Amino acid sequence: MNLPLSLSTPPRPPQENRRPYFAVYLLLAFLTAVVYAPLRHAGFADTTVVDNALHLQGTLWDGLPWMITGGVGSPLGWVSHWMDLHLHGLDPTGHHLTSLAVHLLNTILLFGLLWRVFSSLLPAAIGAGLFAVHPVNLDAVAWIAGRRYLLSLFFWLILMRGYISWGVEKRSRAYLCMAASAVLGSLSDPLVFIAAPVVLLFFDFWPLKRWRAGVKGAKNAGYFLFARIREKAALWAICAVLPLVLWAVGSPAAGGTAAAEEGMTAVAATLTAPAVLFSAFFHLPNPASLAASAPPALQAGAALLLLCAMSAAVAVAGRRCPALLPGWAWFLTTALVEAAPVASCAEQTLRPWAYLPAAGLALLAAAVFSAAGGVAKKRGIAVAALGIGVVLLVAYGAAAKLERWRRSCLPDPVLSCYLALDREVSEDADSGWNGRGSMPSALIPRTKKRSSLRKLKNTVTKAKEASTISSLFP
Repeated sequence: MNLPLSLSTPPRPPQENRRPYFAVYLLLAFLTAVVYAPLRHAGFADTTVVDNALHLQGTLWDGLPWMITGGVGSPLGWVSHWMDLHLHGLDPTGHHLTSLAVHLLNTILLFGLLWRVFSSLLPAAIGAGLFAVHPVNLDAVAWIAGRRYLLSLFFWLILMRGYISWGVEKRSRAYLCMAASAVLGSLSDPLVFIAAPVVLLFFDFWPLKRWRAGVKGAKNAGYFLFARIREKAALWAICAVLPLVLWAVGSPAAGGTAAAEEGMTAVAATLTAPAVLFSAFFHLPNPASLAASAPPALQAGAALLLLCAMSAAVAVAGRRCPALLPGWAWFLTTALVEAAPVASCAEQTLRPWAYLPAAGLALLAAAVFSAAGGVAKKRGIAVAALGIGVVLLVAYGAAAKLERWRRSCLPDPVLSCYLALDREVSEDADSGWNGRGSMPSALIPRTKKRSSLRKLKNTVTKAKEASTISSLFP
């Protein structure tokens, strides 16, 4: 069997040389735990668990039909909620710790993937560190509804890592691992895995470098591209069929907490979302605010031109830094797919859907620092200090934002949940309900919280007496 061109990956270092990498693992875990420490004392940011507690209080077998047919396109996400509910009840601390544990695993897997493709400790550590503590990921980790996005990235990273191993060694075990990851990932967030085979095509270009070697030996580039698509036929089938199956059995088609508006407004919002996320990740001016009052058709055209210009710039820069191409493909494809069901032209705020595209932006950031370190070899210490400073600065901003959010929540997590559930009380308290699963308690003026709490206590008491959900409260 002919193997492709050798992969530019780090060699297996001796045991004594692996200590710096293990030290980075520990530092990433410590930094992530410090930033997300306020979650220990936070209530539920959304009502995902409380809304569906009656469906999850029985055995897994009893709740499985509802998880498939009525679980918003994420059966595996609901399985994780079922486990949390039976382990921790309605104590929000246990649910938050589970989400934090998955986020930490994703950070470690991302660092391992970046280390594998860059053969360097510095860009891998900076990229993984930015992803671990960046504020754009707070919604996915802090919201219980963001669990599906955490799980989807977990299996996405396993799929990417397995494809690199399969591209080098061509072992059937690696391909089976890829197929299993695609199945489990599609059960977590079906739509986003449609983009996975497309991103793998860019991984053939870099870091596998199969494209250049394959085109030289093939009759033409089109034949080689067809061969690369054909070898991923099983992945294409899995990623395309599972969303259709989930939609056919009655589950909403992998949408988010709200469906997108139809027509040109939804198109404009979807095309604008990647630019909004890109600007938020790298702390650039928000391009959506420049055309907020423009007609939807003009917004869609401007967003499309902006994405084309950014893609062209990345393609030009990719000649000198090929790592930019798979990172941009990862970010752009997943951002478009994730934002399409939940985008709203009137509200271009980041939501949990930004979690998986942010990992692609972390790959872009690692590529930039890798190129900077290669250009300025004599100033490697300065580049490293700059990267570490950026990560620490971003971590400080994320910790401050998370602490402000925690203080805005009501002290009692059960009352905080019922505040979102009881629309009548929320409307009396200044129309705090926004219908999208965000943090309604933060919208209520402090002067009205006392009267709202008094009404909520009566609501909870009546709910405990009249509903079977009372068995979930100790």
